[in-house]
Amino acid sequence: LAITGYQLRYRPVTSDPDDPWTRDWHDIDVDVSTPGQKSVIVEPLMEGVRYEFQIRPVAAGPVESVTITQSTVLGLPKANAIRPVIREISVRAGQEVRLEVEVISLQDTLKNDLADDSDSQMIFRWTESPSGGGTFATPSNARRVIYTAPDLPGTYTILAEAQPDGICRDHHKTKLGISAEDRAPCIATITVRVSRAPGAVEPEADPVNPAGLIPTSLTDNAGIAYAVFTPVDGGTFNGEGITVTAPEGAIPDQQILGVSAARSSIPVPEPFPGARLTIAAPYYTVNGVQRTGDAPVSAYNLDDPIRACMPIPPMFRADISSVAVVNRAQSDGSITILTSSIRQTESGLAACGNIGQLPATVAVANVGIIEATPAPPAPGPEDLPETGGTTPGIWSSQSTTSWAMAATALVLSAATITAIISTRRRRAGTVPKHDT
Repeated sequence: LAITGYQLRYRPVTSDPDDPWTRDWHDIDVDVSTPGQKSVIVEPLMEGVRYEFQIRPVAAGPVESVTITQSTVLGLPKANAIRPVIREISVRAGQEVRLEVEVISLQDTLKNDLADDSDSQMIFRWTESPSGGGTFATPSNARRVIYTAPDLPGTYTILAEAQPDGICRDHHKTKLGISAEDRAPCIATITVRVSRAPGAVEPEADPVNPAGLIPTSLTDNAGIAYAVFTPVDGGTFNGEGITVTAPEGAIPDQQILGVSAARSSIPVPEPFPGARLTIAAPYYTVNGVQRTGDAPVSAYNLDDPIRACMPIPPMFRADISSVAVVNRAQSDGSITILTSSIRQTESGLAACGNIGQLPATVAVANVGIIEATPAPPAPGPEDLPETGGTTPGIWSSQSTTSWAMAATALVLSAATITAIISTRRRRAGTVPKHDT
């Protein structure tokens, strides 16, 4: 039979039969297809260790002797493994932190002086994955290093690998083709979670309009015209008694929105048991539509609030500080006091409220304290009729109405007002781009 190759196997000579590294044979296949192939390099071999070798043809045949003509010999290992002092740590972007590993000796004891002694040959290669711009202060090959976290938040894996090859015992196992998991004791892994630095603001992306031609107006399914609002330019709707404006970025990216506002048929004022505010007529309903022919939106969330401004009625002008814009919920008629401001317009003073969702039903209101109403006087002596009939007094229809009005006034004067202040819905991490 033709011999196409040889199988070389070797092992250290030792007195420890329980050590698989010295007990088991390590095989190397030798390809002899190259003419003149008469030698093979065996690596790694450890300095000062005796080895026994065997070689045989791949096809068949007796074991033959072998002569080592060349070898690569590594220094004796000094450690069994290294391990991190802290396996996980959380830091701020750009923050400095000390990372440290420990050295485990061949006797499986903690022995950091194997790396710390001045004559030690053990060093470490520190790396960051993925590379985010973090740095290791000089000396960057020591057992302890100062690591500066990258500016980009995220999770990073820091590796510390014992150097040079052979200084840690498990490097030899890897050289012999044993799985990478067996080499892990010679590489320490540290997880670093980097968060945004305090006060840092994530840059806000510029608004983006949808592609294509943007119409100048839209019409809903009832034929009502709407002004078109866009992410880049915002928009303005001028109606009778109300003006609605949107800043840049209020409309979500890649969308347009038609906006319209008109007087509502809801009567004002309405009874609000326990509430202490006065609403001026009329209500205005602010609607939106996304395409011509569509019905008005039922629940459309804006990225930034839009502003609805209405003239302040004369009866509220004596107490401007108590004027605000309120929103009436369509579902249950509850009242929300919106974030409001007073503005001077060409037609006079106006109350402006911020709207975060459409549709909205808004009006100007006075949210000041209502003075207590005096209690009704005690009833006088009862006058009896001369002959038969009903007794006039507190049980008459007119008197009953008076008592009901007085009782309502008492409830209003004793109640407290609950103002649900609407918060502005914004993109996560953005900074307001307009005043409120």
